[in-house]
Amino acid sequence: MQPFRTPATSTLLKAGLALTLGLGWLAFNGFEAQMLALDYFSVSAKLRALRLALLGGLAAIALLLGLAFTPAGAWLLPVARRLAGTLRRLKAANLALFALLVVAFPLFVFGEYGLYISLPMPRLWMFWLFTLVGATLLWAGRPGLPAFSALLASGLLLGLVHRAAVFLPEITTYPLSLSWSEVSRYYQASLYASQRLYGLDLPLSITHPSRYMLQAIPFIIPDLPLWAHRAWQVLLWWGLTGLAAGLLVRRLKLTDRGLKLLVFAWAFVFLMQGAVFYNLLVSVVIILWGVRTDNLRRTLGVVLLASAWAGFSRINWTPVPGLLAAGLLYLEQPVGARTGIPWRYFWRSVGLFVAGMLTGLAAYAGYIALSGNENVEQFGSAFTSDLLWNRLLPSPSYPLGILTGILLVSLPLLAASVWLIRQQRGAWHWLRLLGLGAILGVLFIAGLVVSTKIGGGTNLHNMDAFMVLLMLAGTAVLFGRTTAEPGASPPQASLPAGLLALIVAVPVGLAALTGGQWPERDHALAHQTVAQMDEFAEEAVAADGEVLFISQRQLLTFDLLETDVQLIPEYEQIFLMEMAISRNEAYLHQFYTDLADHRFAIIFSDPLFRRIKSVEVDALAEENNAWVQYIIEPILCEYYIESTFSDAGVQVLKPRSQPRCDVFDASPDH
Repeated sequence: MQPFRTPATSTLLKAGLALTLGLGWLAFNGFEAQMLALDYFSVSAKLRALRLALLGGLAAIALLLGLAFTPAGAWLLPVARRLAGTLRRLKAANLALFALLVVAFPLFVFGEYGLYISLPMPRLWMFWLFTLVGATLLWAGRPGLPAFSALLASGLLLGLVHRAAVFLPEITTYPLSLSWSEVSRYYQASLYASQRLYGLDLPLSITHPSRYMLQAIPFIIPDLPLWAHRAWQVLLWWGLTGLAAGLLVRRLKLTDRGLKLLVFAWAFVFLMQGAVFYNLLVSVVIILWGVRTDNLRRTLGVVLLASAWAGFSRINWTPVPGLLAAGLLYLEQPVGARTGIPWRYFWRSVGLFVAGMLTGLAAYAGYIALSGNENVEQFGSAFTSDLLWNRLLPSPSYPLGILTGILLVSLPLLAASVWLIRQQRGAWHWLRLLGLGAILGVLFIAGLVVSTKIGGGTNLHNMDAFMVLLMLAGTAVLFGRTTAEPGASPPQASLPAGLLALIVAVPVGLAALTGGQWPERDHALAHQTVAQMDEFAEEAVAADGEVLFISQRQLLTFDLLETDVQLIPEYEQIFLMEMAISRNEAYLHQFYTDLADHRFAIIFSDPLFRRIKSVEVDALAEENNAWVQYIIEPILCEYYIESTFSDAGVQVLKPRSQPRCDVFDASPDH
């Protein structure tokens, strides 16, 4: 790794006290506002005592910080060293205590006291305190480890374990959906085994094909329960993110085992900032595993393979593998020529991009042809959806805003890369820098545009390709794994410690903010709801009626109903939303016709409400309003609500004797 300017221990102590005080004050204000809003102080003497204790602790930290800037503060460092000396007598027990501390943070967040650190500032302050304690234990347990390195290591390992643990609540036997679209994912994956599961030869998913390919793997084993499929998805998140992080470490050719672990932890939490979806990481894994920039033939073959998978994943990812390979070429291969335009070098990178993109598009077209979907126009829904440019800025759907968020995530690593490259100017040919900058710029702009599509803009996952290339390029520069031009003098570069701290702090801090109290799910009520749904279905089937599951199709996929219900493949919740926000007139017209004909004796859905939301106040207001206009109102026109299981999130609808609406169509101006 490029050397960094290690801060003096006294400077580190002052900075630590200042950060503890600043975060603590913001955390105290957030905690107090939350407790006052809940009116907890009036009923809990313990919380009132805690408020006083927090104020006393902050006052003590402020006093220590003030002393640190006076001659009287000279005793602070000796006291800290004596504390470390006392802990060092515990030897390896310090590392065991650190391991317990790493596990304790997510347990604290998941537990009953997690409520008190649910707001960002209280959570960050608590994480910072855990990090300080962890750094002290590492400093004591690893003699010779600098205090600054111990601090970074503590934060990285705490962030890694917590971010991974956040997925654990998703592994549950709860029979109903954990969120609006959660169980729909398993239904889409089940289409690969539709003949065995439903007795129907159904077309494959139109959206996110590669995700459902991966999620379909457990269906190879018959009769696996729902919880096993949920566990498999968690393993996909862990495994593919971890594999990408591990291959990055391998590509950087690190030798120190401790540094390998820390870079792995950093890469894991960095990729989770988007998050970069696990199905897209398959292409990244192929590139990191196979690209050898000194072997163009091998690299081309790897790019074609990764691009084929990208084509099965998302159309906007078809050019990404070629661009990643071109980026690695600019990082690892010198131009050689010092004058003129090196056209041969330039066309190699362009060739990788063009070959990869054409392969990705061919794979995308091949999937469309083989998917069994007759109406191929539905694959183009992404091109007819609205673009909501306001989501680039802070909004109810994403308080950070896409533009603000991606700048926060990328600027520390980008600034460090520019800092180091400026000190190594002779080692870089202008074409390499121009090529890298152009690819990053294209991926940045493309990510912003895709993020504004209705249905997105709630996080940074559409900035994924930009983030991946920035990670590859930034770490290559940071660890000196770029190849200098022939004849260049050995680079003499160093990185400010504060910049390195920011590179670590941003992804680790965002990781610390994820997750919350372990969800309390009423399994008995859920099973009771399923039993009542079964009774409704049995009544409809006995009368030769059709039963439409708009949501909760996992009840059919995993055979959780006693009644033998024939699946109606049309009008699944996620796909209905996709057609609504893209205003697919042909699809919606058929849906409205089936509703008007009372084709379905029973409809099971999430609760339907005619509630138009304000874009200035409510998250995902545009999506909600499209759902209300194009789906809910037409349903409630022809069907009435028979029963609502509010706590379980299920509604039962039956046909009206007379419609209560005007004629609906798919026109946006209706």
